[in-house]
Amino acid sequence: MRILPEFGGVVRVSRSRLRQDFGAKWYPSRCLFVFTVLGVVSLSHHGFAQSNLVLRSLEIPKSEIKRFDKHGVYLNDGTTINWDDVLQATLPVGTEGAVGTEGAQKSFDSFLKTRGLPLFRIRHRLSIGDVASLVKLVEPLYETLNGPPSSLAEARFDYLISLGTMRARLHAGDRAAAVQPFLRAREVRDKFTFDSSLPPGAELMVSPKGEALSPLITPIFFDAEAARRQLSLLRQQGLGEQQVGKVYGTALAICGGEQELAEKWLSQLAEQDSNWAPIFAAQLELKGEAGERIEDLRYPVWRAGLTRSQSTVVDFILALAAQRIPTDSDRASLLFLKIAAASEGVDRHIASASLYQAFLVAKQIGNVEEAEILKRELLDKYFDTYHGRRVKAEDQQ
Repeated sequence: MRILPEFGGVVRVSRSRLRQDFGAKWYPSRCLFVFTVLGVVSLSHHGFAQSNLVLRSLEIPKSEIKRFDKHGVYLNDGTTINWDDVLQATLPVGTEGAVGTEGAQKSFDSFLKTRGLPLFRIRHRLSIGDVASLVKLVEPLYETLNGPPSSLAEARFDYLISLGTMRARLHAGDRAAAVQPFLRAREVRDKFTFDSSLPPGAELMVSPKGEALSPLITPIFFDAEAARRQLSLLRQQGLGEQQVGKVYGTALAICGGEQELAEKWLSQLAEQDSNWAPIFAAQLELKGEAGERIEDLRYPVWRAGLTRSQSTVVDFILALAAQRIPTDSDRASLLFLKIAAASEGVDRHIASASLYQAFLVAKQIGNVEEAEILKRELLDKYFDTYHGRRVKAEDQQ
């Protein structure tokens, strides 16, 4: 039924008539719609957005892909796109790949799978602080890094993988193993200028005052076996020749019982007028009887010029020295707790080590209640650190 105003009322109209009427009225509109869509598509293809490349930001570049290689994707307008920024692409016929035009699409997809996707995942996890899931991603890629980078793209690739490996190993509690990727990431950052695409908070951090150490890895180690293993790798790759490498290398050598190597690097640090020389000398002295080197660490004028990392290690050495003397146990405990509180938000592994030593002091003097509180804090907050796992293992014996 249809209302026809021209007849002043309601008239019955057949369905076939209604269909014919509707079709006749809407046919021109349908044609206009189809031609409009075809026009937009044609415009998009020929002028507005020529690219068949889609970025992870869902942006579609206007320029088409000219060529690509393992370093990146190069567009006709001179733009270079990092592999981890690429979501997908269908290559224009004749696109030059790493090995010419034949099989270019297959080669492109391979680079996207083996370089772009892993690097995007690493960058994304570093950006949001999800270091727990980095281990399986970074380790296979880190093993492929050989020699210095040959381009800015390779430097960026090397940097993100090294930084991700460092953070993953720290999260796993292996501080000694985190030194090597940190030194590599730092060396790449020093030699190349590039945009890592990371937020400022996720970038490589170094201590102030030009020390160039990682605040996440205070140079004092506790696992002798891990220290010896990483010391060997450090020497093989020549990273111990940097001053920062010597600082970490000396600390690893002391922990690993490599006294001859520790003294060699210690003498080189002393020649460079480094505050680390007297600190490490005092730490070596702890292997025997406490003497003048440990007492020299108390000199207030000298201590005023120390960095945060240096002050932390000095306090730890002095606390260990006080721990040996029964009458100084309270002072040792207070020093360890002071270090734990100051390091909690910076280097949680040092915080864990300090709590563990305070726990030992409490057990040593028979303060059962305090020992239980410290043990519970270690198991709750630092269960994934070397000392947290140590307490758990001792508790299960």
